[in-house]
Amino acid sequence: MSQESIQEPLVIPHEATLTELSTWLKKHQVLGYKAKELDFSQMSKGDSSVLALMLYLQSYLPAGEKIIAHHFPHQLRALLELYDLEETFELR
Repeated sequence: MSQESIQEPLVIPHEATLTELSTWLKKHQVLGYKAKELDFSQMSKGDSSVLALMLYLQSYLPAGEKIIAHHFPHQLRALLELYDLEETFELR
């Protein structure tokens, strides 16, 4: 599948755990798009699968660019620290 760029932030769903995120990715064909910005304002539950998605999307950006995460939840910041990814993304 070709990768299409999207300009609007990609809104992460309310529940972004492994099972729910997998279903959402397939249903909305999210992996077919290159998103530079993610919006976490609707997410209330998430796990490390969100970080995997972020790393996947980051891999399509030019060198030196970072995924921008709007409203990044506090619960996932601990995971960023655990996996030593604090400098990998731009959190807003």
